[in-house]
Amino acid sequence: MKPLNWLALSLAALLLLPAFSAQAVDVGPDDYVPAPADTNALLLYYRHAESSHANLTTSARSDNSGLTADSGILRFIHYADIAGMRMAPQILVPVAALHETALNGAPLNQPGGLGDIILANVFWVENDPVNKRYLGITPYLWLPVGTYNAGDGLNIGENRWKANVQAGYDQGLDNDWSVAVTADVTWYGDNSEAGTGRQTLKQDPSFQLQTWVRYDLTTETRLAVGLSQTLGGKQTTDDDANGFKTEVTQARLSMSQMLTPSFQAQGILTTDLRVNGGFQEDYGAQLRLLKLF
Repeated sequence: MKPLNWLALSLAALLLLPAFSAQAVDVGPDDYVPAPADTNALLLYYRHAESSHANLTTSARSDNSGLTADSGILRFIHYADIAGMRMAPQILVPVAALHETALNGAPLNQPGGLGDIILANVFWVENDPVNKRYLGITPYLWLPVGTYNAGDGLNIGENRWKANVQAGYDQGLDNDWSVAVTADVTWYGDNSEAGTGRQTLKQDPSFQLQTWVRYDLTTETRLAVGLSQTLGGKQTTDDDANGFKTEVTQARLSMSQMLTPSFQAQGILTTDLRVNGGFQEDYGAQLRLLKLF
């Protein structure tokens, strides 16, 4: 296997969110730095998040609303050079469970099961390790195969197709500092079995901008701080606004540690600074394990 270092770490930290919430394509601090061609990566994510209130567009803040979410993702990535361009086709298989769910004081169901499987491929239109400059374009496609029960208030699967296109730019500033910026847009198909099971859920496109500033404390240890802003994504049920959209401002803190030359552990802490149109996350904690081979 080729020698691997920080430049081999091009792995996103997707946040698995239920269908009623913001469907973001969240990235980690160095997701758009490609690994060498012919490298494989196997990742396992676990995330725990808690919300104690909701801010819906159709009502005032509700302190009698909340949920606890536990989710995991198994992800496989293969890096390859095709026609002179670095690519990274991949598949993500999510699972999740929701607990302690309530909205405006009314208890909700507590679903669990398989999420919608995600297919993606990164295309690096610029891959310049000499100048530490990378630019990638990533299309994502969600397959509507997740666990879904028509008529339930909450579900893990979304029962609809969904697509996203994301552009990410990563620039090394000197030997220790780097900055990364990503922007994306998500399009949502209709769910014709929403609400009572006979209603149609529609959603406007949503937009997200993410930034990370990272610092290499040592050759094995990396620290990063980040900010995410998501907008748009207004939902309607049978053409009536249901109170949910994707307006979220979130702060992030990350630490990554290479335990061996091919095995890494990464932790990310998150908190929502502002939410309009959904459950506001008090805190989230994610652990990601990565094996390169």
